[in-house]
Order: sequence, then C-alpha cells, then structure tokens
Amino acid sequence: MTDPRLTVSLADLLVSRVANTPDKVVIRSDQGCLTYREIEEKSLLIAEGLSAVGVQRGDSVATMVQRTDQALAVWFACARSGFVEVPLNVELKDELLVDAVVGANCSIIVVGDDPAASQQLEALEERLPRISKIEDLEEPAVVHGGNSRPLGPDEVSLILYTSGTTGRSKGVRLSDRMTMRLAWSIVDHAGLTRDDVLFTVFPLHHIAARFVSVVAAMLIEGEVVIQEKGFLQAGSGIPAPTTE
Repeated sequence: MTDPRLTVSLADLLVSRVANTPDKVVIRSDQGCLTYREIEEKSLLIAEGLSAVGVQRGDSVATMVQRTDQALAVWFACARSGFVEVPLNVELKDELLVDAVVGANCSIIVVGDDPAASQQLEALEERLPRISKIEDLEEPAVVHGGNSRPLGPDEVSLILYTSGTTGRSKGVRLSDRMTMRLAWSIVDHAGLTRDDVLFTVFPLHHIAARFVSVVAAMLIEGEVVIQEKGFLQAGSGIPAPTTE
C-alpha cells in the first residue's frame, strides 16, 4: 500500500506550513532566521523572475548559491513552479562545471552572491546557457501567461550530482516521492518530534542538508540550524533556537 504521506509535494508542504504557522522560525543560519512566510515570499519573487526570463515548467535550472536564505528561496521557487532544480557546488570549475550544466540540459544558471562562482561562470559564458544573478531575479517581474505548477510526485523534480569520490560526478534524477520517502524515513527511524532542533554543516546542494535536515524539520514542525561557515566555528552568529 502506498504511504499517503508520500503524495505530498515539497511545494504542498510549504503551503501547508504557511497556512498554519506562517511566522514560525524553521531555519537558523549565519544569515539569521527564516520563517515559513519569509521562505514563501522570497521563493515567489524568484519563481516570478525565472518565469519572466522564459523558464518553463519542466525546464532544468542550475543553481550555484551558497547563502542559506538565497539557496532556500531558489529551491522552493523551482518546487512551486515545476522547474527541475540542479543545485551545484559553488566550487565547481572548468570542464566539471560545463559537463554538469550541459549533462542536465539546463536552460539557465542562477548564481548567488559568491564572487568566485560568478567569475568562473563569466569565464565560461560562451559555453553555458543564460546566467542570471539571484539579486536580479528578486526584482518584481511581470509574468505573462505560463504554465507554472508543481511537478507530479513521480516526475523528476531534482537532479543532484554525486561527489565524484569514485569517478566523475553523476547526475541522480529524483522525484518528490523519492525525497519525501527519505525525509520521512529519518523522522520515523529517529523518532523526531516538533521539540527537536536539527543541525547540519552540509551545504544545500547536498542531499543530507536538504532532506535529512531541512525537509525533515518541516515535516515535524521543528527547526534546523544550518552552519554555513564550518563545523562549530567560533562567532558563527547563529541565533539560538527558541525554547517555546
């Protein structure tokens, strides 16, 4: 029998949390705190910006975004609009970067405010599809028509590249049903509840950060702390979790 929990998409999950607990903090990082409402608002801007530059439902969108708030915004923008996100390590360079973008058939690359990533993309501009800075996509945009809606539970919604430990990185095609199964397995086997605060040092192009931490925290209505600057680095500036 199919677990009914696995029919809920990532976009559905965010909509549900915004409807019930919009001002609850779910993310804490070096960039501060993020509530469900803030993630919703930021992702809507990015989604409209991507649609305005011609991205269509089912298109692959490469993302090179390090900052937690920006990475979450573009992640949920893709989820709500039916874009296939391809999150890439911001340190990818040269042929590895080109191969990843071309291999996933990306129609656009979204880059955050990481200067090194921007410089690398500019150097390869002639071999890559359109490059858009996230700050430009955050500007209010006029969207004409379009067919934006979340992808189905069994459609490919995410392509994650392996680390390349045993060879060249490979793009793994994932659906919402597959990733929700992973997140729920963590919740169920660890016995997580809304009183738990999860912690990760992995960047958001990593499957553990996304589904073992962020989505798992959303499922239990808990919180997740994302350490951007390295494991337990002094003076990280991460706000303390709530005790409510």
